[in-house]
Amino acid sequence: MSSFDEWRRNSPYYNESHEELSNGLRKFVEREAMPNVEKWEEAGIVPREFHRKAGEAGIFALGFPRNMAGYQRSRRFSSARARR
Repeated sequence: MSSFDEWRRNSPYYNESHEELSNGLRKFVEREAMPNVEKWEEAGIVPREFHRKAGEAGIFALGFPRNMAGYQRSRRFSSARARR
């Protein structure tokens, strides 16, 4: 466990929704990205299929305004996304 994880668990600003987002991102990356990273690095490109899956999972919409089909989450949500 990182010091960030420990801080997050004790922070009054983070709640279950932040934890759900963090866990969902972790699972997505473990399932969709990690098995392919070396292949993508060799090819020099991340395939569109990955971007499509990330879009379907709502990962690309995080931080975008609602009028652009985004979620416009707080900075803490963006921080949880960046940590994963």
